[in-house]
Amino acid sequence: MSSTQARYQVGATGRWSGNLEREDGTAVGLGNITAATAELRDAATGSYIRGSSSAAQDVWNGGAGAAGFQFSTVGSDTVVGWDVLLGDVAHVAAALPVEEHVAKILVTHTVGSVAKVIRHDHRMRCVDAPGLCTYEDVMGQFPGASESNAREAIENMIEAFGRMVERKLRRRLRKSTVAAPTTTVLSAYRGQRLIQLDRYPIDSVISVKESVDGDFASGTTFAATDYFVDAEKGQIEMRWHDLSPGVGSIQVVHAGGLFRDTGAVDPDIRFLAAARQVGFMWKSRDKLGITSMSSQGQSVTVYSQQPLLPEVEAVLKPLQRPRHW
Repeated sequence: MSSTQARYQVGATGRWSGNLEREDGTAVGLGNITAATAELRDAATGSYIRGSSSAAQDVWNGGAGAAGFQFSTVGSDTVVGWDVLLGDVAHVAAALPVEEHVAKILVTHTVGSVAKVIRHDHRMRCVDAPGLCTYEDVMGQFPGASESNAREAIENMIEAFGRMVERKLRRRLRKSTVAAPTTTVLSAYRGQRLIQLDRYPIDSVISVKESVDGDFASGTTFAATDYFVDAEKGQIEMRWHDLSPGVGSIQVVHAGGLFRDTGAVDPDIRFLAAARQVGFMWKSRDKLGITSMSSQGQSVTVYSQQPLLPEVEAVLKPLQRPRHW
């Protein structure tokens, strides 16, 4: 089995191609192919985008261009081409910045009287929105990042850095909307009046409900006058009474977050934190986790987790979600 991976922009088409080779590296003749199928699944949910649980999609018997696949001879090579369609990169789940789709391509061919199958997996990082900074931001601070084949690796680092920041800050940064809101279910303790959300600033509170058994369809829906919203802090505080204590007894549906697109990220977060840290990670990629220390007059290499840069820590610290309980 062979595999490749690439990043694709949601809302745009793409193109993938590869050469068909046997186990010994020789080319598979076009006339030796007897069948070819493809399936495409969402990595998170396992749902099918192409094909189904009962049958993969036939991309051979329809002739050239079947289902967006083409098989042709170029010189001594047999080339498989795939026109990636809008539906191939469209997100299965709503309001996710990145989703991975996995294509499995099987080509059956004959070697003498023996049937052989070639399998190739193609992993597609389907990107709907950029992160805390862009590849160009990183290049601007670290020109060496523009070396060949760096773009995809750096964009993956930007994505990973954004997830790391969210874990560190204990909050989600990307905005949700009224059309695709965030639903949060929380537990309440006795005497609690304050609800701290993890996606803020709050743009709109759609509903606040409580139910001691978690059945919010038949639970209590609070009127907007029953609570006060501190949008900047992401907090909802009850005006008249405490919340009913219980596990998973509170549901809040709201829209909000720090940014929808990279262009709305504060410059200090974008350039002084994200671009600088990702650039440092890229420049130090061969040394990540490696530090040197002196022991008995000798230099010793040790492995440890490298922390964030001090200036990055300073930028991120004020953004940390507060703890109230």
